[in-house]
Amino acid sequence: MQLSRLIATFGTTAYSTTHIGSFSLTTCVSSVAAFRVVQRGSDLCRRQQLAVRSKEFIRTTRNSDIHRFLYSKCDAANARNSIVKNTMAKKRKISSSSQAGVSTTATRRSTRSRALASKSESVDEEPTGIDGHKGESKNQTPPSSSQSYKMFMIISPAKTLNLEPQTDNLPVPWSEPLASLKDQRTEIVAAVKEHAKSAPKLGALLKTSASITATAQGYWKTMSADAAATSNTKPAIVTFNGAAYSGLNVGDTIVSKKSNLQYLQDHLRIVDPLYGWLRPMDAIEPYRLEMASKGVFSSDKKLKLEDYWKPGIEACLLKEEEDGKALSRAVLVVNLASDEYSAAVDKNRIMVKIIFKHGGRTIAVHAKRARGLMVRYATLKNIETVDGLKAFDAEGYSY
Repeated sequence: MQLSRLIATFGTTAYSTTHIGSFSLTTCVSSVAAFRVVQRGSDLCRRQQLAVRSKEFIRTTRNSDIHRFLYSKCDAANARNSIVKNTMAKKRKISSSSQAGVSTTATRRSTRSRALASKSESVDEEPTGIDGHKGESKNQTPPSSSQSYKMFMIISPAKTLNLEPQTDNLPVPWSEPLASLKDQRTEIVAAVKEHAKSAPKLGALLKTSASITATAQGYWKTMSADAAATSNTKPAIVTFNGAAYSGLNVGDTIVSKKSNLQYLQDHLRIVDPLYGWLRPMDAIEPYRLEMASKGVFSSDKKLKLEDYWKPGIEACLLKEEEDGKALSRAVLVVNLASDEYSAAVDKNRIMVKIIFKHGGRTIAVHAKRARGLMVRYATLKNIETVDGLKAFDAEGYSY
């Protein structure tokens, strides 16, 4: 198998005891890191049917390797170099054996069969790390995530907005949208303002009804690219009011405690068509725009906002990695956003996609709420690892 086409996923789907829903995690690493990003919903479910029946998390050798990769390395270059070395060593060994007239095929197959059988009997055992170091115990506990990576959850914005003034003092100060993205934001505001001069033109861009277009036109006529807080702004986390934010329910205990809101500020990001990369406490103005909107820029009507924002969002993630280097932490993205928004994140990123199922199917309205519920769960439990998310059990879900 060619190195560039090596694929690794881990995760399974297990039905909840209440038969309400289930969720699974699919972990992929990019081809740049010796693995390729893939999203295989139905194929994954078919391959994991045995795991569903036995309620076990069955890992193949490669799946275990990627599992250990996330917890012990999170270093794409080291992983790639290690796999290349191992691959070349195996080729040299096979070549020397064939020259000596020794057939090793049957032995390798037998060894592989015994290894896989042993793993299926003891799913909690961990293999030797992908760097091939000797002397590691198979049941060694992976290092804590605080030493290996920083977890970011990403979610989508919402069309429904809470326009009530924010009168309560929140325990965490408001922040301004990232200054590094201001030029892109200014360009989008200028472009959409041109559309907003004509209601039919704006409606065609947003694909909205006359009444919604009129409301959106009012937003854009008063819109400013200036990040300074005004009477018309408030934090993004209390401005968006869709299904996911209903599940998150920031009006409850999350905003009542400083530690909870600070966790959100540190671990949650909103992939946004206007602001790009939002922290929960970033002050925003009300607006109407979608990442899938086409023809925003008159100079390039085919340019999609997801492609427009991709370099800027990647720069933000690289900055997060630079900030975490003192702690040897890379960035791991937990994808709780819809496909059109997560597409703005570079596919060469290490990403865990959470899939919510109801009776074996993904139902959009339930999945949106479940995404918010998982963010809430992670916040209240102060979760720092992907493994911690597997205990999520809100509203009948189980891993």
